[in-house]
Order: sequence, then structure tokens, then C-alpha cells
Amino acid sequence: MRVIVVASHKGGSGKTTLSAHLAVAAERAGAGPVVLLDIDPRGALIDWWESRPDHVPAFARSSAERLTNDLELLRRKGYRLAIVDTPPAASETISPVIGQAELVIVPTRGSLPELRALTATLHICADAGRQAAVAIMAAQPGTVIDHDAAIALSRHGALAPATVHFSEDIEAAMAGGLTAMELNPSCLAATEVRALWRYLAGRLESNFRRTVFTRPAMAVALSFGRRVAVH
Repeated sequence: MRVIVVASHKGGSGKTTLSAHLAVAAERAGAGPVVLLDIDPRGALIDWWESRPDHVPAFARSSAERLTNDLELLRRKGYRLAIVDTPPAASETISPVIGQAELVIVPTRGSLPELRALTATLHICADAGRQAAVAIMAAQPGTVIDHDAAIALSRHGALAPATVHFSEDIEAAMAGGLTAMELNPSCLAATEVRALWRYLAGRLESNFRRTVFTRPAMAVALSFGRRVAVH
């Protein structure tokens, strides 16, 4: 099972929106079965998922402490891809979570102050030996990444070539338990999310032999949504 962690120290960066859209894009692209794991105590992702008409992809609640065991249980159940949504958190909380990832996606809204704020998350990825990709979310038309910021980012990870611009389609879709691809498949946001997933899927494919998982000594029960049960 491949594991993508969506992480950023900064709140409001678009982690939950990105997690939901990537999970649906991956499922629709044939990378499933996909499971979304939410370790954010605020639970925004489960509110979105419970509004979905078909509850696909699957959903599971987890925590930083249980994540290793939960991933192992999901792997045994046959899930091929897990996308983990995380809260804004201090390094001592998020470091073990990033350690479970094959690829870490760090969303940002693209302003220079926000790009500078990514340093802490990217350093954790580097310390854990995990590859990172920065995804620009909710960008305004004409957004240009500062040259110095782009150089700084390149030292820690890759800037994804697909930018997801601000879109009313995304906001309307998330409010109704959907994604932009489902609400309006031909809209710009849907096209951008699909392009972002293709880039990330290519990263996973090129690095699949480097994926490392830690097997737990024993499994624990999960607090799953309706589509995932533990036996």
C-alpha cells in the first residue's frame, strides 16, 4: 500500500481540501481502492465524507499514535493507497506521521510569507528521509512564485508543476460532500486536480522501490466509517 501524507505546520493551507480531492482523483484514475485517514481532531474531513452519496473512497479515523497499526490493518484489508490528512502541529507530533509516508504533499497558498513558513515541515521530511512535493492551492490568477523562494524550495523538495487556483467549484463541491471533478468535470479546478494527481502518481511510480513501512507488533481496533470494518 502506498502512503501519502498531506502536512503543513500552517493552518488554512488547504490540507483537507487537497486530501479529499486527491483521494477522489486517485480512485477515479484506477489507483484504488483508496482510503482517507483523518488524524485531525477537528474532524473536518469526516463531515465532508459523511455527506458523500456513495462513501467512496473509504474513510477511517486515526491518530498519530495509532497510525502505524492502522496502516498495517488497512494494508491487510487490500487498500492500495492511503492518503493521510493531518492537523497543523508541532514537529514532535507530526514527525512520526511523516515517517510513515512514501511521499509528503505540503500545500501552500503560494505567498512568499507562506512559502517561508514551509521550512519547518520540509526540514522534518528531510530529517525523516521522506520525499516532499509542494502544491500551490487556492492561487489567484497570475500568481508567480518568487525566484528566491523557488530556489529555497528546491533544496528540500519539488514544487509540483500543477497549481490549483481558487475556485468556487471547489468550495461548492466540498460543501456538498463532493469534489470539483464530480460537481463540474470540465471546470478548471477539476483539470488542475487531475494534473496534480498525475504528477504525484508519477512520483510514486518512480520511487516505489524506496517505500518503507514499519510493521507493528500488534494491531489495534480502528474507528472507521461505514465502509471499513476490522475483523
